[in-house]
Amino acid sequence: IHLKIRSFHPEQLQRFKRELRNCFRSIHSWEREHGEPVGGVVLDLRQNSGGHIAVMAEVLPYLASEPTRIPFGVQIKNSQKARAQLAQPALSGSVVSLGYQKNFKRLNKAIRNGDAGSMSFVAFEYPLSPRKRLNYDGAMVMLLDGLSASASVSLAAWFVRSGRGLTIGEPPMGSISGTFGNPIQMSLPASGIKMTVATARYYTEAPIRWETRPLLPDFPIAMTVEDYVFDRDPFLQRAVEFFSETP
Repeated sequence: IHLKIRSFHPEQLQRFKRELRNCFRSIHSWEREHGEPVGGVVLDLRQNSGGHIAVMAEVLPYLASEPTRIPFGVQIKNSQKARAQLAQPALSGSVVSLGYQKNFKRLNKAIRNGDAGSMSFVAFEYPLSPRKRLNYDGAMVMLLDGLSASASVSLAAWFVRSGRGLTIGEPPMGSISGTFGNPIQMSLPASGIKMTVATARYYTEAPIRWETRPLLPDFPIAMTVEDYVFDRDPFLQRAVEFFSETP
């Protein structure tokens, strides 16, 4: 099964949730019909630049076998610009637990009430819970490339640390410790050039620490000129080979 997730932006949230649910429903239907597990699932996050952490969290109940805190917490730099731009939207109809959604209420409160120039830390104390009926606990690999970023890195960090499966491809834009987020738009005072600046760090582990080394895939792979010319996908081919080699 090849599950490609192109982004975690909330603009098409209902469609995202529907297709995600249908994917795992199809997996369970196939397994019941054939009386055996599927050969494996490839979770493809290549060129996924991230998005809203709550959208990424929709994936975890299908894959995690136990309550999971992701992120572990968020460190934010308080400012008037951040307060004006960054209220985290409420996403209705989520499959994640109501308890987990309380984390975002606490984050919003910290963004609204923090003193400008100060730093705040918001622990995500309410974990995600597995979705029992459609949870998938079979073999998995994750595909990453140099454009996998933000919420994709948070998901990849959980994937690696939990031992959920192996990773194939290129180092993403972030480390196993977490990633940056909550960007705000600014303009340089002299040139007027517009830029985006992160105002938060999303930590994916406890105790809190920050590694500068990128997350390194178990099977490093990069596209060659020949791959582009002949429309080959060595990432996906390596995933298929891995499943065929696994008893």
